[in-house]
Amino acid sequence: MKQFLLFPTFMLCLLMSFSGYSQYKIDEQRIYTWEDGSPDWDHEATLDYTYENEGDKETSLLTLAMPGSTNITKLDKQYNANNDIISSVMQFWDDTNLQWQDISKTDYEYDGANNLIVETSQSNNFGTTPYSNSQRILYTYSDGNVSSEISQNWNSVTSAWVNNERDLYEYSGSDMTKHTEQKWEAGQWVNEEQTEMAYESAGKLSQIIIKEWNSGINDWEFDERVTYNYNGNLMTEAVGDDYIGGAWVLDHRTQLTYENGSPTVIIYQERRGNDWENQDRQLYTYDANGNNTILIAEEWDNTGMEWELESKIETDYSLVLPFVLDLESFDTESFKVFPNPASDVIHVSYFQPIEKMELYDVLGKKVTSSLSMSQLNVESITAGMYVLKVYDKNSSTTRKIMIK
Repeated sequence: MKQFLLFPTFMLCLLMSFSGYSQYKIDEQRIYTWEDGSPDWDHEATLDYTYENEGDKETSLLTLAMPGSTNITKLDKQYNANNDIISSVMQFWDDTNLQWQDISKTDYEYDGANNLIVETSQSNNFGTTPYSNSQRILYTYSDGNVSSEISQNWNSVTSAWVNNERDLYEYSGSDMTKHTEQKWEAGQWVNEEQTEMAYESAGKLSQIIIKEWNSGINDWEFDERVTYNYNGNLMTEAVGDDYIGGAWVLDHRTQLTYENGSPTVIIYQERRGNDWENQDRQLYTYDANGNNTILIAEEWDNTGMEWELESKIETDYSLVLPFVLDLESFDTESFKVFPNPASDVIHVSYFQPIEKMELYDVLGKKVTSSLSMSQLNVESITAGMYVLKVYDKNSSTTRKIMIK
């Protein structure tokens, strides 16, 4: 628990969004491990992101083994007109048949308020029925916040869903104040762990207290406590205590160093007697746009009394186009834009009446627009790459346009 709360592990950081600003998206990540024998970085894998619907939500995530760029896995995602994910399919590369094979898929269902209510995972049976149920999560809401999550497993014998775990959430406004974890036993929910959160101000966590359920006394007992310290609104330290013999005892802490509001060094330490002993360190490097381009993870060597390189992630970014394609309603087959590149006038051909056209630069700034049904004058526009957004009565679509 304490590692999760105080020091993000390397794989957790891999799954995080590395972009400091929403107008940038991840295009590629390269994962390395440090080889002491070389000594040098060993390129283990590359992750390639695809965004077929533009925006910042990937439609495909391809993992390649290095060197050689050999296929390993691929995660394909589909979205609805609200830009909510509705399906994801995990595949692995079959070296024997030289094709992708499905491993599992997850389907997502939403209510009328666009809240995710059911997340169903299925596994591939490889040769029998295509998929079989595996697990699902049921979500309920209160005042716009998730109030419960129930995890269920599929019983293939009875062909029914069986309760497994439940998470209950309480809030003050949008701030979570209590999280209770339960498990399903003998036909009823049984408490396991409870986390209480306190805040210095809205959104500014000051302390959490973790309790474990004691079935012998039928009550909660203190287990861990984490206190957060700040410099302004930046968290600089998280100090963890264990509850031992009726008193709180120092156990672990995380310290954060910042530059320009972004963390550059995160150090996790554990208490040894009266001293703090280094355990892990992460070093962050950013580009001029605030995007984390390099993340290096290190471990402390108690023998040599120095930090040792462990792993590294390098990340490339590009600007997010300011739109999401509405592929379900806009007939892109009959939509034509010409010429491209253009120098004076862009012409649009479509079987439905065009309501308006807008031209944006790569930073998302609108540079011109037109209510014309068929053309847009770009004679005075500076040469470069742009995005043309075209609206009909019910939907819109985009095209990349080069102006010369």
